[in-house]
Amino acid sequence: MTDDDPIQTYLMEFARRLPSHTRRAERAVVEIEDHLRERAEELCRKGMDARAAAKVAIEQFGDISRILRQFELQAPLNCEEQPMLRNFMTAVAALTTLFAGMIFVFSWLDDAGPTSLAAKLFGAVVIIAYNIVLLARLWTRDSRLWMRWVVSCGGLLLIAIGSAGFVWTAHLGLATGDWESYGFVAAALLVIEGVFAALYGMVDHFGVPRVAA
Repeated sequence: MTDDDPIQTYLMEFARRLPSHTRRAERAVVEIEDHLRERAEELCRKGMDARAAAKVAIEQFGDISRILRQFELQAPLNCEEQPMLRNFMTAVAALTTLFAGMIFVFSWLDDAGPTSLAAKLFGAVVIIAYNIVLLARLWTRDSRLWMRWVVSCGGLLLIAIGSAGFVWTAHLGLATGDWESYGFVAAALLVIEGVFAALYGMVDHFGVPRVAA
């Protein structure tokens, strides 16, 4: 029972506040447990009660927030695959932003009606704004709740927009014989970005490393 084991309670809270899917973070939890239990045993050998010894060992080790700040200063406990994933998502976001910017500019030169123009401009602005939030989340330490939700839900929205764009481009090609390959490329990029952004967002919300009982 963790209620009877202050060290286990401390470790569970420590693990809960660590980034998910990091082998270094899991090793850190194991090393901290070894240190705390060794110190508690030393205090027990001096005649202290086991529970009291555990509490003293924790107090001497330090507050969780302070320990986490020290880890961040020395060597951030980021996911080992995070830099590669961040660079990949940045590249895809840059390409989709470029496509959205082109749509925004060339829509004004199109002969489409006002409704079609408004839809294109709105879609381009939404994609650009979303990518700004996504890049801010990827490249800063800002982990505010609203930003995580925007990344998660926006990723699902991009999947829907990209899928619809793919179907619409195929429909126009079949109907007019004018196969616009850039439409397929843009739709595929939106789907890819959406999938990775949604997965990144879900890990942000729910991924927590486990601590052995």
